[in-house]
Amino acid sequence: MAEKFNTTESGAKNLMKDVYREIEGRELYDTGKALEEKYHRPKREADRVESEPELGLERAKVRAR
Repeated sequence: MAEKFNTTESGAKNLMKDVYREIEGRELYDTGKALEEKYHRPKREADRVESEPELGLERAKVRAR
């Protein structure tokens, strides 16, 4: 995208964030974090519990507080 618009990578990222905010009415970063919490974190936690049962259960207890 940076090459297409003759800008830097940082400039392209800012452009994408600005356009997303304008169209969606919310921040791209916040949307990504919400999706991560909804889909990726539960998978990571399940994998952790599976590979390290003792540690996974302890972490789950701490997060549940």
